[in-house]
Amino acid sequence: MDPILISFNGFQIRYFGVLLAFGLVIMFIKVRRNFLAIRLNLTREETLDWFLITFIYGVVGARIYFVLFNLDYYFNLSMNWYEVFAIWHGGLSFHGGVIFAAFSFWSLCRNRKIPFGVASDQVVAPILIVQAFACIGSFVNGELLGTPTNSRLGIIFEYGPAAELYPNIRVHPAWIYCALLYLVGFLFIDIMSKGRLKDGFATTCYLLWYSLVQLLISFVRTPGLTLFGADETLIMSIAGVVVSIGLIVGKRLYRKPPLGQKQFPSTRKWST
Repeated sequence: MDPILISFNGFQIRYFGVLLAFGLVIMFIKVRRNFLAIRLNLTREETLDWFLITFIYGVVGARIYFVLFNLDYYFNLSMNWYEVFAIWHGGLSFHGGVIFAAFSFWSLCRNRKIPFGVASDQVVAPILIVQAFACIGSFVNGELLGTPTNSRLGIIFEYGPAAELYPNIRVHPAWIYCALLYLVGFLFIDIMSKGRLKDGFATTCYLLWYSLVQLLISFVRTPGLTLFGADETLIMSIAGVVVSIGLIVGKRLYRKPPLGQKQFPSTRKWST
């Protein structure tokens, strides 16, 4: 599938950008509805500001993280210095994006004196929607992720890195696997977050689900960034599983709080 949707006089619109934008719009609408449902004191304009600030921090963090793991590539003598900023040439790391975006979101919550766990529980499920659309876009781009396979599920790519490395060879459509698993995670966490749960439980479940998905996909994907000579994604995924389970068990997040002690009610009648 050609990754370019529209091309005119050198200007290109790619499926990846359209899908990502569509996912972000759905995420914003969903987050706004969730904030209203728990009576979070944020206007539509403030929610949009939070959304844009966090998104910008996420993109910057994703780029910094990727460049730090590829210093030899970006700072060799034959490379133009401005390639460090050329995200349109590829090179974003989701782990770096999450770290920077989470810090930005935490700062915004602290500034408004809103408990981080209360607000983040309403955001994490919609994030999985964006991830699912981004995965589909990466699949259309032919970005390298799946390993060769004889399975009927295998795909022969005609564009992108996958076509260059595995010409006329079937590979796992690992990005599609990711997208499906993220959508399943969204449904589960979204339903669960509407219940009477301790603040931060949905957020921790998101970290656990994301880490488990990455662990599962590691069996059918090509290696990516490396950390201390090992697969960075694998290390971060194992750490995510350990940390999330530790938080759930250690802080007993699985236990329902007593009635009346939750600061923001989970249901409310509202209008747009």
